[in-house]
Amino acid sequence: MVEITSPSDAGFALLTAHRRGFIKLTTRAAQFAGQLVVNDSNLTDAQAEWLDKLLLKAGYSSFFGGVQ
Repeated sequence: MVEITSPSDAGFALLTAHRRGFIKLTTRAAQFAGQLVVNDSNLTDAQAEWLDKLLLKAGYSSFFGGVQ
């Protein structure tokens, strides 16, 4: 497992998990994860919640705990 300390790390971890076959991301979720890797902008509450759901699905801990 990868240490996740930022949304960028989270996006990379999700893409890596998808690539290795641990999870199946939808095209939309993969695009979101890729955008996290290259964009350091603050996440909206909705984006933070979606990121948490994707991380939990991939077997990672919640990054935001539902709160940004």
